[in-house]
Amino acid sequence: MYLWKSWHDSRDRVMLYGAAGLAIGVIFGISYIYYLRPVMEAWLRLIPATSPLFLKLPAPVRIVRTQMYQEFLRSSWEWAIDQVLYFMPIAAIWSALTLGATSVGREYSSGAINFVLTRPQSRLRIVWEEWALAIAEIGIILCMFYVGVLPFLFYANGRNVSPSAIPPLGILAVAACLCGLTQFLTMLTGSSMKGLSATVAVVLFYYFLPSALDQWWHIMWPLKIQELSLSVMYWDSVWNSHPFSTLEVTMIWALVAVMFPLFSQWLIERREA
Repeated sequence: MYLWKSWHDSRDRVMLYGAAGLAIGVIFGISYIYYLRPVMEAWLRLIPATSPLFLKLPAPVRIVRTQMYQEFLRSSWEWAIDQVLYFMPIAAIWSALTLGATSVGREYSSGAINFVLTRPQSRLRIVWEEWALAIAEIGIILCMFYVGVLPFLFYANGRNVSPSAIPPLGILAVAACLCGLTQFLTMLTGSSMKGLSATVAVVLFYYFLPSALDQWWHIMWPLKIQELSLSVMYWDSVWNSHPFSTLEVTMIWALVAVMFPLFSQWLIERREA
């Protein structure tokens, strides 16, 4: 029952955010079509692959020409994917904060927590099902970016389109961690706004403190850890010198994310025991 209530309270927000992600994907898909088509036509007019002149060229020249053309197509769709991936972290962070702040913790400030806990369901289910629902909703929002842009890429250049699922998974893992943290702090403070403010403070602390330590006292290891952890949020900023792959860093974020619902479960069971 509480799971349905959580979905009922958040579905309008998910639809709005998903529609925004879809619109962003469509915009870059249309931009891709208008950017790619004139260049492709100019390239094909230069020496068409079916023309007698092209067939008379030496085999190495034809191979190089074909490889250059394929490289251009690949780099062009990577441009469109990169543009979409640039906005995904913003959408994930915003969704995680809002969905986490409107979790079960806000029932304390509204005075409805006693009614919620008297329903025939365990406190474990209240915390974990709501957290899992929020992660699924964030995943849907992120998928809408791909839903918007991929049809245009397949239409114009299907053979060279093979988007990786690892970047969105990394972004989703960070969002799961942030959503769980917001849920826990909202329950801890008993207020949506206080929990949200505390989460923003933690995020700012995590983002700015390593740079301050590096500049003031030349302590570099916190900055290196931060760069490694945030590498999953940006497709083109993977720290090549670290010993972990993007998938491994994503798994670390996922393990950290699972800890916060455990804290929330412990808190609600201890508080309402």
